[in-house]
Amino acid sequence: MSDDDGMMVYDVELSDRETFHIGRIIALWGALEHELFVQTLMTFDLGTGELEKLPKKMNGIQFTETLDLWKERVVGAAEGKRREVLELQYERICFFQEFRHALVHGMWDWSKSDPGRITSVRINKRVVRRVHFTADDLEQFNLALQRINFRIRYPGGTADFAREAAEQGHYVSRRAVALLSGHPVSEDLLPPRS
Repeated sequence: MSDDDGMMVYDVELSDRETFHIGRIIALWGALEHELFVQTLMTFDLGTGELEKLPKKMNGIQFTETLDLWKERVVGAAEGKRREVLELQYERICFFQEFRHALVHGMWDWSKSDPGRITSVRINKRVVRRVHFTADDLEQFNLALQRINFRIRYPGGTADFAREAAEQGHYVSRRAVALLSGHPVSEDLLPPRS
């Protein structure tokens, strides 16, 4: 049976700009969850085959539990300016979590009076939650997540970044490999044109 049965396809009525930023937000949030999990995991002294000794909060099912452990074991162990930077990122992650939930778990609708405004509605613990956003809001959320992702990895800023780059040695980005090899994905990896 062919999937092409002549029926129309459904359109979620998002602009290319909205779609771009939503995709980036989802990818950046996934990168954030992964990084916090790995940083937290590294605080446990585990030998080979001892993953079963990890606390239940590290099962990866509830991000908020991993986030709590990250605050306790990573942020709590940091000192001075690094700790301040990580504490601020923790606060920002907590703040943006509701927006992430709205995007991922909400039912979307757009405003007839303002087609540029999207409303996400979801029910959580018997409470109806509504979050309104525009393409500009999505762009700001995308940028905020880029900053948070950088700062949780490099709380010392560009000095940390440069030190890690020097320790790792030579690195070639995905975009550079695609360009040098002539792979067609190279066009898709270019920044969006305004």
